[in-house]
Amino acid sequence: MTHRFDAPILDEFARMRLALREGDRAFVLSDAEVLPDGLAAQVHRFTFAGVAPRAKRLVGHEIMWNLHLAWLDFFDAHADFDHYWFIEYDALYAGPWRDLFDAFRDQPHDLLCAHLRRHADEPDWHWWHEIRAPEGGPDPASCVRGFLPIARLTQHGFAVLRDKVQSGWTGFFEGLLPTVLHLHGLRIGDFGGDGPFVPDGFRNRFYSSVSDRAGTLHNLGSHRYRPALAYPRIVPGRIYHPVKPEACMIDAGLDPEHAGAAIGNLLEHVRQHRLHRDTPVDTLLQAYAGIDSAELREHIAQLRRDHADDPRYIRLHERMLRLTDAIA
Repeated sequence: MTHRFDAPILDEFARMRLALREGDRAFVLSDAEVLPDGLAAQVHRFTFAGVAPRAKRLVGHEIMWNLHLAWLDFFDAHADFDHYWFIEYDALYAGPWRDLFDAFRDQPHDLLCAHLRRHADEPDWHWWHEIRAPEGGPDPASCVRGFLPIARLTQHGFAVLRDKVQSGWTGFFEGLLPTVLHLHGLRIGDFGGDGPFVPDGFRNRFYSSVSDRAGTLHNLGSHRYRPALAYPRIVPGRIYHPVKPEACMIDAGLDPEHAGAAIGNLLEHVRQHRLHRDTPVDTLLQAYAGIDSAELREHIAQLRRDHADDPRYIRLHERMLRLTDAIA
C-alpha cells in the first residue's frame, strides 16, 4: 500500500513480486492522484471520501487512522483469496520476502501482525478509548492492540471484520481489528517479537520491539512507529520499519558491499555523535538501525566468517571494538 512511488519503493515491490507462488497475486493499493507510467501491477485505487461511508464513526479525518476501510474496499473487490497480506510502502524485509510469507502459509491465524498487546500490558496506549462497539463498550480489559504496517488476514477474518464494521464497531484500526477478531472467537497471532500472542517457534524471529505502558513503539527495535531508520537491514531475516527514502542513509540489505558500508557509516555516525553528547551506544544503534551492540557484533562476526579474505570486515570488527572499549 502506497501513496508514493520513489525508486526504492518500486524496487522493494519488485522484490515482493518475486516471492509469489502459483495462485498468488500482487496488487498496489493506493490513494495517489497520479500513478507512474509502466507500473507492473494491478492497482486498486481508493479515496478517503469513497471509503469513509463504510464506518458509522471515523477516527479523525484521514485514512491513516481508518486504514481498515481501504482494506475492506479491496476485499470487496477481490474476495476470492484465502489470505491477504498488506504491506506499507515504508516496510522492508532483510531477505527474500518468500521466507516471510512461507513461514506463515500454513499458520491458522485470521490476523497476523506485530506487537499484539492486551490493555493490561500497555494501559496508557493513546487509542484504547476509540474502540467502540455498537451496543456500548467493550470492556477495555478485553481489548487488544497491534502494529500493522505489515499484516495478514484470512478471507474469514475479513468477512467477520466487514460484518462488525457494518454493525457499528468503530475505532483506530490498529486497536479495532485485533479486538474485534479476538472477541468474536477468531485466532490472532504475532509474527515475532516477545508478546503474549507469538506462536511457538516465532519468538523474536522476524522483528524486535520494546513495550512500555504507553505502547509508543518509539526509538527501539527494528519494527517500530518512529523514528525512521537510517541504516536498515543490517541484521538479516528481520522486518525493518519505518524506512523512508529521504531518511535512509545506506540500505544494508542489498549486498555485502552495502552491508559493510552501512555498518562503517553507522559506527562513524555513533562515534561522531558521542564526541559531543554522552549518549549510550546502544541507544544510538537502536535509533539509527534498530539493533543493539550485541546484535551488531554478531553480524560483523558473521560477515568476517562469510568473507574471510576481505580485510574490510576485519577493520569493521576493530572499529566496533574501539567504540565499545572506549565506554567500557
